[in-house]
This record gives sequence, C-alpha cells and structure tokens, in this order.
Amino acid sequence: MDKKAYLNDLLSQMTIDEKIAQLSCTLPLTLIEDEVINEERLKENHPHGVGRMTQFGTGFLRGPKAIAKAYNAIQKYHVENTRLGIPALIQIESIAGVVAKDATVFPVPVAVASTWEPSLSRKIGDISSAEAKALGVRQCLAPVADVTRDARWGRVGETFGEDPTLVTRLSVEQVKGLQKDDIRNNVVSCAKHFLGYGASEKGINTSSIHYGEKEIMETYARPFNAMIKEANLQSVMVTYSEIDGVPISTNKYYLRNILRGAMKFSGTALCDAMSIPRTHQQQGMYKDNHVAAIKAIEAGLDADTPMTTVYTTLKDSIENGEVEEKYLDEAVLRVLTHKYDLGLFENPYVDERRIDEVFYKESSQAVSKEIAEKEVTLLKNDGILPLNKDNKQKLVLVGPFADRLNTLFGGYAYPSFAEMLLNVTYSAKKETSKMEGLGAFFSQLLNIDDVAKEMKLDLNLSYEDNVQNYIKDVYGIDTLYEAMQKVFTNTDISCFKGTDEEIETILEASKESDVIIATLGEVTGFGKDATSGEGIDNPDITLPGNQKFVLQKLCESGKPVVLVLFNGRPLELQYAADHCAAILEVWYPGPHGAQAITKVLSGEINPGGKLPLSFPKHVNQSPLYYGHRASSGYREVNHTIKDKEKIEASNLAPLYHFGHGLSYTTYSYSDLKTPESIQTKDTFDVSFKVKNTGEVAGEEVVQVYAQMLGATSIRPVMELKGFKRIHFNKGEEKEVTFTFDTTQFMYFNEDRDYALEAGTLKVFVGSSSIDLRLETQIEIAGKTYTDEMFVGCCDFTCTVK
Repeated sequence: MDKKAYLNDLLSQMTIDEKIAQLSCTLPLTLIEDEVINEERLKENHPHGVGRMTQFGTGFLRGPKAIAKAYNAIQKYHVENTRLGIPALIQIESIAGVVAKDATVFPVPVAVASTWEPSLSRKIGDISSAEAKALGVRQCLAPVADVTRDARWGRVGETFGEDPTLVTRLSVEQVKGLQKDDIRNNVVSCAKHFLGYGASEKGINTSSIHYGEKEIMETYARPFNAMIKEANLQSVMVTYSEIDGVPISTNKYYLRNILRGAMKFSGTALCDAMSIPRTHQQQGMYKDNHVAAIKAIEAGLDADTPMTTVYTTLKDSIENGEVEEKYLDEAVLRVLTHKYDLGLFENPYVDERRIDEVFYKESSQAVSKEIAEKEVTLLKNDGILPLNKDNKQKLVLVGPFADRLNTLFGGYAYPSFAEMLLNVTYSAKKETSKMEGLGAFFSQLLNIDDVAKEMKLDLNLSYEDNVQNYIKDVYGIDTLYEAMQKVFTNTDISCFKGTDEEIETILEASKESDVIIATLGEVTGFGKDATSGEGIDNPDITLPGNQKFVLQKLCESGKPVVLVLFNGRPLELQYAADHCAAILEVWYPGPHGAQAITKVLSGEINPGGKLPLSFPKHVNQSPLYYGHRASSGYREVNHTIKDKEKIEASNLAPLYHFGHGLSYTTYSYSDLKTPESIQTKDTFDVSFKVKNTGEVAGEEVVQVYAQMLGATSIRPVMELKGFKRIHFNKGEEKEVTFTFDTTQFMYFNEDRDYALEAGTLKVFVGSSSIDLRLETQIEIAGKTYTDEMFVGCCDFTCTVK
C-alpha cells in the first residue's frame, strides 16, 4: 500500500477522540518519576495516545541515555497500548543546540549572524539533527527566522538580526542541516515565528504588529518563503501576535491564503505556547475557548501546544455541527504524514547504545568554538588592542561577567533551562517567594528532591554559586578570568565583580594598572537576575543596575578601558563610545566564549565579526534599521558613498551601523565592474577587488547593497543583496564576483504584483552599510516582469579568485 492509501486508510479508522489526540501535546515532566516514564500516568492522561511531546530534554538531568530510555518507553506504550498504535512525535528546542544535558551548545543566533557565514548555521543544523535523532526527538524547534529591528524587544538575541537577506540565508542553511534531503534519516525543522513576531509594537513581547501587508510580505515573510522553496521546510510555529486585529493563530488569510496558498507550504503549523486560548483569555476575542479552537482549526493550525487545553473541545463542536470534521481530518493527515515520512510507523524506537557515537564529539565542539571565535565584533579600537600577552603588565578585570559561567549562554540553551530548574528548586528549599511564569509552571511538575540531588544543590552556598558549580561540573569550562590567566601568564590580573562596595578598591588597584577590562551587559534567559529574554519586557536599553556608574568611574580613572559587552540585544553605548579605548561585542558566546574573547584580546585571533543589527544612539530611535524606506529615516533617497560623515552626524542615525565591525588590519576596495544596462529578466555580475593593506592576516566580510529608483512603490534606501566572508593574508588581493538574478530584486509594485520594473539600480560595495567604498548604477530596461511570489528569494553566488 502506498503512502497516500496507507494514511487515508488509517485516518478512516480513527474516532474523533483519536484524531484530537493527534493534534494534542504534553510535556514529559507530567509523565515521569525519577526520570522514568510512569506508564499509569500515560494510560490515565492519554488513553488514545498523544500526537506530540515537547521540551523533551529539559527535565532529564541524568543526560541523553535517560532521555532515550524514556523515549522508548513512551513509544512502547503508544505501539502496544493504544488501539491504532500510532507513535508520538517528539520535539525539542534547538536554536542554540539541542536543549538537553550533554548536547552541544552553540552561541546565540545573533552571535551566529555576526559571523556572516551561513555554512556555520548549517553545521549547527547538522549537529542538532544527529543529536536530536539519537534521543528519539524528530522535530527541532529551529531556526528562529524572525526579522527584528527593535532593541527594546527581549528576544532579539534569539534571531539573526534586522536584515531579511542575512536572516534568510542563515535560516535556509540551518533548515538544510536539520532536514537535509530526507527527513526519514533526520528531523523536521519547525521554523519560528510565522509571521512578524519580531516586529511587536514597542518591543513588547506578543504585542500587535503594525505593518501593512506589503511590508509584512517583503520583509517578514521572505525567510519563511525561502525556507519552503529552497529547503522544503516541513513545519512552522505560529506566533501569538496579531496583524490588523486578527491573531495569526486564528488568521485564515495568513495561514491559508499566504502560507498554504501563495507559499505552497504543505507541512504542519504549530501554535506557540498556549496561543490559542490566549486569543480569548488575553486578547479578549471570541465567546470562549470552544470558539477559539474552532477558529484555529478552520485557519489550519495543526497542534495545540505545549499542554493541550482547547482542542479537546473540538469533539463537542463537531458533534454539535459548529465546525466541519474535514478541518480536523486535514490537520490530522498532515501530522500523520510527518510520522510516516520520518519512518516512525516502521520503527519508532532508538538504539540507546548509540548515544556515545553521536554525543561528546570533538568535531561538534569545534564548530561551537569556531562560531565563538568568528562572531566577536570589534566596535571601537583606538589602538589599545591587541594586548601583548608576553609583556609584564597589570590588568584590572571588572564586572559581573568576568568570573561567571551562566552569562556565557543565551536563554534558549540548556544551561539556562537548567538554571531555571535550579532556581525553582533552590527557592522551594529555601521557602522563598513563588516564581512567576515558566518557573511557577515547572515547579508544579518537578520532584524537588530529585532535582536537588541531580544538580548537587548545596543550601550552604548562594544560588549563584550553585549555578556556577553546576555549569562547571557539566561543561568543565573556564570563566573569562580563568581563561585570561592561562594566556596572559606574565600579567598580574586583578578581578572584581564591580559592586558598589568594591569601587574604591577597584579604583585603587587601577592606579597601578596598564589597562582596565570592563565586562558589562545584560543577563538573559529565565534566571532571576535576567533583564532581557522571553517575556521580559524592558524598554531600558542602557547598561542595567550600577554598571553605568561603574563604567563612568573606570573611565574617569585615566586608565584605558576596554569594554567587553555581553548582551542579547543592542544597548545604548554612547558614553562607552566616547570614553572607552576599545569595545568588543561578544553577545552570549557559548561554552568556548571565554577562550575566544581571550584570543581576540591577545591578538591570536584577528576579529572579523560584523553587526547583524543597528545600535541606536538612544532608545527613542527604536525601532531602528538601515534599510528604511526613502523619506522615512536618516539616509536621503539620493545618497552616495560620500555622505558617510553627514549620515553619521545625524541624530537619527545609529551609533554603530548594520554590518559594522573593525579589524586589526585594513582593507582597500577597487575596480568595481557591472554592466551598464540589463533587461528585467537577466542575470548579471558585480565584481571588484579587495586587498589586505595592513600588517596581519584577517577576514573581511564584503557586502553588496542595492537601491531601486523609479519604481511604482517606495523602496528602501538600501538593501543587502550579497555578502561573503573572505580570508586575506597580509598584502593579499583577491577579485570577488557576485552573480545575481534580477528576480532577487523584485518587489510589490503599485498594482500589488510581485514585479521588477524598468528603472535605475544603484549598487554599493563596502565593509558595512555605512562604510561603503564603491558605487555605480545599472539601468534596467524592458517590460515589467511579474511572477510568483519571491521566485528569486534572496539567493546569490559568489566566486573569489
């Protein structure tokens, strides 16, 4: 029997209860005791089975073998104890690596974007796919393909930044790594969040999206469309947010007309956590959850996650004639199709003995290390860096990030989830106040004594020390202070946390120092001291707490200050830019971050990272991005490369521009060549030469931007169209050629056709969106060319000689 016949036959045998079970979801924490599956709970809670389980690795503190064993027990129950024997589909968070103990942890996505190297994003997908599958997990909730332009939003660090081309290329490659050509031997990628989540009003999480359809389609839909067309994306997570008054979870237009219609998406659409009941309970819509469920299933939403609460009402609604069963059937069929394509019907089990073959690989750690080394971005340097590690010198290392390990990780990495569990446990044991949000939720599901035992909780120590000890025990990594001590062996390094009580001592030590290194920024994640992250709405983008005061005192000492910035979103750095000798943006660099930062400080590594986001001069500029429409921002429509100083002086311009990143060497650009004219459906080349004119080898990210003039709708003043990270030896010159298809320059015109019209295409080449070195223009002639939405997406080829 072929696939279609098999699945239709299976569907025809299912009762409504069994169908609803396939759209349902639960957390494994509700089913385990001492990290072992409780079959009685399974029978009681899921007599018809369950479609999926999520956050599968979070509560298994004993590691991957315990996860795989629990997975097999779950599947055994489904195969042997449910009427039709349909296996469950297990999913897990994986934007910075699989969220499970001992899985490989990577720097946060915004750090990956700072490498400007899509191949590294693909490697993350490769590794995550292999590790997830070894656990039994067959759906990874990644990548985050949101375009985001508002520094106030707490989840900026989970994204690839502000530009649709950069976001698209990194997202497409990660999907290719996760799914490859055949999900049967890999996993389903669930890209998030469809659609426009990163454009939430005022940076408030889950708030309204105030953009018209044209902007939504050209900017926020572009990465999703490309993942579908180029990488066969099989799943999307649907955002909480609403467009024009209708939440996407119940939005027929965007889920059916756009996603499944225009984009030709055939996979599954999952709701974000509790987004369906949210339409009634928080957004004030619909009469009750029954109606919310009807609207969601009619819109084409295939799963009620993470704990199903409203789709259970569909049985009554169908039997009462309030909704047609065909909507339930089509959703169930999509879920069953995934399970069939993954091979779960044929063999739902994993070989627990293969864990060691997939986990603990040096090659996986090497990728995490490479990203950490390539993402470090030098924002300012007056010549103080690099520091000579062989000199006898005195360094003062100051700040809350100098000697802490949890600050190396982003919110959606396993250490942050472990820290949350530790926080719940520590608070319960200390009988402190009840946690809010996720902490309160998990506190109801955890066996506190078990968690305390596995995490080696010591109530004689502070919560912070317990976190430090746990991360040290699991990962065996160094703090920045420890890493610097191993490299700067002739240097006397003094380390201070930077508390108010230490200020006088720090200033006294600084009198004898050569350089002060200030480690400042924000803590992200789910911990109690986080100032950014999911659900943490914080319009203040200045350095938190006493850090502004500390930095001011350090700069007033008269000693050169090097600022090392840990953060997940752009921060207000005007004072630092004016007074610090150097600034390094390191984001949350992962387990190898301390060594990477140390290598950059010592000059062993020449920094090559570039910003994937604009840094505002002040919060009132938010949202801020380089590709604003003509007449709507800091760059005029007729701008040229000669306008750099004028643009930088504007109060509307960023402090640090998109694509910015300095080096310990310099580069020159020359010999730009393009055709003088092309037709509306042509392929053309943009070529130029780049030379390393400095004294050391380095890596430059060359960037090609374009502006369309003469269109019948207002276009951005600049759009990134191509980029390439290239290594140059000292004195080396290379010829770089980008090949573009004109469909990559298409847009929605006045007739709302996706088109390319005759006009003038201005082309800019340079080292950043502000540091443009070369420019020319190409005349586009011929009839207006229209085609399917995003045919060209935003792919390009680049050759280097």
